[in-house]
Amino acid sequence: MSYGLSVQLLQAVLPIEHAINAATVRNHVHGVAQRIDAELGDKQVFFIDGCERDWEQLPRPDMPLTVGLDGGYVHSNSQSSRKKGWIEVIAGKSVTDDGASKRFDFVNNYDDKPK
Repeated sequence: MSYGLSVQLLQAVLPIEHAINAATVRNHVHGVAQRIDAELGDKQVFFIDGCERDWEQLPRPDMPLTVGLDGGYVHSNSQSSRKKGWIEVIAGKSVTDDGASKRFDFVNNYDDKPK
């Protein structure tokens, strides 16, 4: 979705007091992306232990498996500051060849007694 359409959607769904434009949304998205990328640390090239030549000996999965993964930051509408009231959410779904699916999500912390 373009930044211009994102602006229209945000203005239609959220109570935004000030005018925003596509450049503002783009700048915020890029700022958040750079901050998150900096938090990741060093990139992990391989996720399988051992030598590459031994990888062919690993067992193959029994059936095709499709996994979708997405994530983002969600904030409270009553947050007290720009740094408080945010949670990071990662969610996904795995689907086997026969159509059976499982959903999963992850948050790094939560408040079981919100104010």
